[in-house]
Formats: sequence, C-alpha cells, structure tokens
Amino acid sequence: MLNFKTPFRNIEVRFEVEEGKNLVELFDESPEGKVKVRSKGIEGEAVIGVYSLKSGAQINRILIKIMPRDLT
Repeated sequence: MLNFKTPFRNIEVRFEVEEGKNLVELFDESPEGKVKVRSKGIEGEAVIGVYSLKSGAQINRILIKIMPRDLT
C-alpha cells in the first residue's frame, strides 16, 4: 500500500434543474452528492446539472425522461 488519499474521492456538489423546471423539483439535497427528484406529473424531459461547490465547474448533466402515468 502506498498510503495516500484518492483525489476527488469526496466532492461536495450542488444540483440545479437546467431544463424542465416546470416538470421536476429537487428536495432533500445533501452536499455529499445525494438528491431526491420529484415529478410534477407532466410528461417531458428535464436536465439536472451537477456542480462542484469548490470550483463551481459543472461535473455532470443528468437527463430525466418523465413518461405518461399509464405507461409506467
């Protein structure tokens, strides 16, 4: 073992709805990288951006497809 910390192992992040704010809402967000997403019941696509708290840089984008209720 080399006994060193893995870089970027613990990254504090924030989440932001970039597209489809009328489709989903974020709640129960934690800086450790967990968030719960609740659909507002409208069909469509939403994009959630994941940003680093330290640098403000975008780490990832997540596409969420909301299907009609009778198909799920």
